[in-house]
Amino acid sequence: MKPIFQRLTSAPDEGFAYKVIRAAGFDCPWHFHDEYELILVQRSSGYRLVGDNLKPLSPGDLVLIGPNLPHIWQNDERGPGRATRVHAVLIQFEEKFLADWLRLPALVLVCQLLKRAALGLEVTGHARHHVADMMMGMSKLRGLSRMAQFLCILDVLSRSHECRQISSPGFTSVDNPFNQARMNLVFR
Repeated sequence: MKPIFQRLTSAPDEGFAYKVIRAAGFDCPWHFHDEYELILVQRSSGYRLVGDNLKPLSPGDLVLIGPNLPHIWQNDERGPGRATRVHAVLIQFEEKFLADWLRLPALVLVCQLLKRAALGLEVTGHARHHVADMMMGMSKLRGLSRMAQFLCILDVLSRSHECRQISSPGFTSVDNPFNQARMNLVFR
């Protein structure tokens, strides 16, 4: 099955999207998008498929996905017509949001992190707990404070040795078949 392209939106005052998902299940199909995505699963069971890697899903799962990497999160059904409730937090951002900053020497590790995210990164250990706490705390922040927390999260991830590649080294991301500028005009 081919993944579908999904157009995401960011918060205009912050430059990235921060979302808390509380629902009966994940509602996205097998898809990809131009943005990076950091997703923390607080509650759910089932599986996640990132690129060519299928793994059971459990609370505490934390993944960074690069642009155009196909993925899906799917929770298990529990009994007839009932799904396990989902609680997740996600941050989506475009590289252009950080473009000028990524030229600074202080962000060289963040640049390397974003390159490694092309195949997806699973965050484990102390880094996972630390980033999870920071992501949950962002719900109380707005504006510059939320942006600063986001940059701190990228810093923690970039310095961590607890980020493992998810997809196989030979896996290639999906080329976005759309002319993004034209698509943006259509969406507007």
